[in-house]
Amino acid sequence: MRLCRMVSRRSFLHGLLTSLGLCSCQVRPAATTEGFLPLREHVVISLDAVVKNEGVYEFEAWLSPADSSDRILDGILLKKGEDLAAYSTYCPHEACIVKLERDPGELSSVVPSDVVMPKHAVLYCACHFSVFDTQLAGRHISGPAERGLYRFLFEQKGDAVHVTHVEASILKVYT
Repeated sequence: MRLCRMVSRRSFLHGLLTSLGLCSCQVRPAATTEGFLPLREHVVISLDAVVKNEGVYEFEAWLSPADSSDRILDGILLKKGEDLAAYSTYCPHEACIVKLERDPGELSSVVPSDVVMPKHAVLYCACHFSVFDTQLAGRHISGPAERGLYRFLFEQKGDAVHVTHVEASILKVYT
């Protein structure tokens, strides 16, 4: 009984390349953009620039929603090891600008004592003292903000990051 069948060179290479994720015929699910608005232009950020600035890069992006005028958005790209995250620097509470605090212990005088602060850097709002987790998708930790930070979608292409979309609910900042 013969257990294997002859495979053509083309079939073999197609199977090999598909299994390695290198075949253009492979169907990959696209990153979902549901709930996000496209930026007027992609913001392209060199990873070298992020590394040179100790894993932090502030940027501006233009949003052109169909039903309102153009808006400029401030954002921050964070890199820790191989992980990247991009957030709007507008606090969802009242749109004050959030800042990076590398030592969350420095916020002990403004954060309630019952709040467990992470050991890693956080983003915080100096206006009303909302605090956000930089490693958990901008999750709200403390303060009057009712949600986490607005997020940007991005894709890494070679040695650059292309910021492409922003969370649609950021438009609430302008109302």
